[in-house]
Amino acid sequence: MKYQAGASYTEPYGSVYNQRSPHARGGREERCRRTLASMKRVHVPDLTLAALVASCFIQIGAQLFALVVVAGTVTEAPPRSFAMLAGQYGYDSSGFWNTVPTITSVLFLVALIANWKTRRRKLLLFALTLFVTGSLIAGLLVEPVFSEMTAIGYSDRVDSALQSRAARWYALDWMLWGVAASAGVALLLALITPAHDREVDLSK
Repeated sequence: MKYQAGASYTEPYGSVYNQRSPHARGGREERCRRTLASMKRVHVPDLTLAALVASCFIQIGAQLFALVVVAGTVTEAPPRSFAMLAGQYGYDSSGFWNTVPTITSVLFLVALIANWKTRRRKLLLFALTLFVTGSLIAGLLVEPVFSEMTAIGYSDRVDSALQSRAARWYALDWMLWGVAASAGVALLLALITPAHDREVDLSK
């Protein structure tokens, strides 16, 4: 075979590829369309669930900090230890707790709707049940008891009865954190679970 000066040496191979059957090209295009459709289908569920996991673990982390650093100190020797909450610059995290749980609740709803027809639904419902249960315990028991105790205010003494009550409250707050952490683990399991059976088949 002769090659003219300046001609591309890939030309003979290019001519072979260009002569592929319409059936082969059509099959490849169909596979591409199916892959793109699958990506679009799981894109929104993955994003909404990832956002929920991030918000939930921000809340779990903040709750752990509050337990270890704040609640542990406040309940150590009340009402003397209430000094941490007293005065103009006393510790106050109400801005965080009035905002983040609301955002997490909204993200729960969005993620549940987006993943309703996926294999993650049961895990999301389980996590939501734990989240709602924890919120009810916090709103009906933990927060009112804490407000009632701290309403006594700072005093340079230690009340043994109040100290025992604060210790029981502290243990209950740890139990509440365990509920929240369990919800977070369920969400992580949901996130690593393929949204559809087809994804499992494609990964094999």
